[in-house]
Amino acid sequence: MYEDGFQPGIMKVCAWSGVVFCLMWLIGASVVAGWQYIPPPSAADPAIKVAADYASKNLGIQIGVTLANFSIVAYTMWGMVVTQMTRRVEKDWPILYFVQVVSLAVCVIVILMIALFWGAASWRAGDTLPEVTQLANDLGFKGGTALMFFY
Repeated sequence: MYEDGFQPGIMKVCAWSGVVFCLMWLIGASVVAGWQYIPPPSAADPAIKVAADYASKNLGIQIGVTLANFSIVAYTMWGMVVTQMTRRVEKDWPILYFVQVVSLAVCVIVILMIALFWGAASWRAGDTLPEVTQLANDLGFKGGTALMFFY
């Protein structure tokens, strides 16, 4: 540890957590997409097919969504190490530091919303109207992606 409290070991762990996030998120999202992530499931699929897909792999989707949600911790750690580097550079007027902290918080919420919608789609798939499952699926795949590109 340095005199100013800088701990390079912690910073390295946080920096490597970005890789952990990417792996956990991609595995979780791939399970939800039925390992057909590129390209994602077609938006032209009828509601009955979407609901049947969710009902047939319900447990796998819920595990994938849980993994994706837990990956947010790693994303937050990585984002904070990047933010802290900005803080160290800015010194007395840390305006960009505060912009990054707020932006990181919003990004975490957006990423959580994607997995939340997928989880909602899988919750009672087969028991609710197929259109409800399709709506939650579409919000996760299309709505979340649109928010990420917007931000």
